[in-house]
Amino acid sequence: MNRVVSEKHRCPRCRGPVPNLKHIGEYPGAVSYVSDVESTDIEICSACGDDEGFRNYYGWPLMGTESWPLPKSFKFFQIKHTAPGRAKLIHAKKGD
Repeated sequence: MNRVVSEKHRCPRCRGPVPNLKHIGEYPGAVSYVSDVESTDIEICSACGDDEGFRNYYGWPLMGTESWPLPKSFKFFQIKHTAPGRAKLIHAKKGD
């Protein structure tokens, strides 16, 4: 089923639905780490929030708003569950 995403519920970083495809507009998304630099809260989707959180934690560079929206080929940092109680950090396209 294709769901139409209004501009109000679209992530400015990746153009995906906020907070995610399963719960479009049902609750707020993440606040971008870039918000600290820009002095205004920027709401982003859950996947972008995870990616920015990993980048911040590991000291990797954030993608500023000048590079938004990110290209479709952009690889996000995500958690992949490998077994019960086990997971690893992967670098893949959103949804891979």
